[in-house]
Amino acid sequence: HRAASARRRSGLFSFRDGMGVLPRALAAALGESLLHGVWVKSLRPVAGGGFAVEAERAGERRTFRARSVVVALPAYGAAAILDGADADAAHALSAIPHPPLAVVFLGYRAEDVAHPLAGLGYLAPRVENRPVLGTIFSSTLFPGRAPEGHVALTAFVGGARQPELARLPAAEMETLVAGEARALLGA
Repeated sequence: HRAASARRRSGLFSFRDGMGVLPRALAAALGESLLHGVWVKSLRPVAGGGFAVEAERAGERRTFRARSVVVALPAYGAAAILDGADADAAHALSAIPHPPLAVVFLGYRAEDVAHPLAGLGYLAPRVENRPVLGTIFSSTLFPGRAPEGHVALTAFVGGARQPELARLPAAEMETLVAGEARALLGA
């Protein structure tokens, strides 16, 4: 099967039940030590190792101590909280452009899509001036992404090329992406 072969060559991967498996497993492993709804405001190193993490939860500010910290934020968010821990890193992070990107998931009955979807998907070159940057054929790449007789697509809108499109209201975004799927894939 060409899609499976392409997946192996490209290094693409996913979990059988989707990428949400990873954060759920991490949350389960952390158990009660995981705090939800906490907004980290700053980090600073403390004598003897580790970090002081200043955070806010439901309007209440607290400082936590952590042996280690994983920062999984956009560059601008990481820059804001790392300024007290590493000003050079914060400065470098703040210089990274971060254009908005919308990710739209589409599902169709397989019979309602003219294109065979036999591949990874497509990228629309800038010269074509398409409103969708590209679409991944998710159900071709990863088994179980769509029910039997259906297909799943993942479309990307906005980015550095057309950042304003990533901020469209949901109904307009749906119309835009479905229109592109119809025009390019016969969906």
